[in-house]
Amino acid sequence: MQRFARKDAARELTKLISARLGVPLPEGAPLDKLRTVTLRYVLASEFRLDLSCPPPSSLDHLALPSDAAAAVVRTIAEGLRASFADAYTAAADRVEQELGLEHARLPAAALGAIDTFRVRRARAVAPCRGAHRQRPVRGGDGARPRPRTQLLARSGRRETIALGGGPPHAELGTVATEVRAAVTKISGDAAAWVAAYTAKDGWYRLDSVQRRLEAWVTRLDDDPEERPLAVARRAYEDACHLMAEGFTRALAKAGWTVASALYQTHVYSDVVASRPRPVAYFLVDAMRFEMGVEAVPAAPLDRRKVSVRPAVAMLPSITPIGMAALQPGAASSFSVVAQNGKLGAQIEDAFLA
Repeated sequence: MQRFARKDAARELTKLISARLGVPLPEGAPLDKLRTVTLRYVLASEFRLDLSCPPPSSLDHLALPSDAAAAVVRTIAEGLRASFADAYTAAADRVEQELGLEHARLPAAALGAIDTFRVRRARAVAPCRGAHRQRPVRGGDGARPRPRTQLLARSGRRETIALGGGPPHAELGTVATEVRAAVTKISGDAAAWVAAYTAKDGWYRLDSVQRRLEAWVTRLDDDPEERPLAVARRAYEDACHLMAEGFTRALAKAGWTVASALYQTHVYSDVVASRPRPVAYFLVDAMRFEMGVEAVPAAPLDRRKVSVRPAVAMLPSITPIGMAALQPGAASSFSVVAQNGKLGAQIEDAFLA
């Protein structure tokens, strides 16, 4: 920043920001001041643009950006969240407090799907929780509590979906927030990331809740309220994005290996081949780790003899490669090749398209 100032680039930067965003910046202000003013304008503008109701009075002093400037605002805000998660959270909390948005009276239905500030997530998810609290059902001589389940009519039959502590989108938002916070704090090699995801209460819970949410939505006769659902899905996508970026960096740093991990190509040789015969070996496409965890209680087996063990997939993690990696012989001879314009795996002399 000092080198930037010595080159007297602040004036040019001020002109550029004013032209692209339409925000008036104080001339001759130090760089820290310019940064603070620009950040407040970007975050407040994104928040305002996403509202479907009049903005709170604390935003009246900020000019509404033009269509071109609005696109730049959204791009900058999204880039900050994706690339500087820790710094963004602290900065957004500071701006939210400066503008008094945590106390603003905004209807949850008017909030969009972008989590610029914490107030958006909190207000959007709150109605989901409240709508599924126990409510009295009048009838007969008094009132009785309604159980925490939702009866859904579909195709002439009724299904009961247990919602536990709340609807799936409320749970997804909560778990996504927890996982995202943990992801920003993790340190260690690729093996540490795998351990964090597959631990007893690990990050795999995020995928589990997301799958239950999407299954829940497909069973509804009527479309659910869009905004809370969009907020939950966005929170899930943001957490997944952070996980993907962080794990990829750790994996690349480790030379694309995970210490002490079971690899997909060794599943047959290390797990299946050593079992007493006969042995049943099921290959299930796209079966995520969390699905395996949830399958254990449903299995008609002695759970004390059941184990769930993660394996590191071969890249690219697509069906032809993954299924081939589970075949006999893959541990000693496996390579990804192209043959006659088709990508596939080769085990010894056999090409598996």
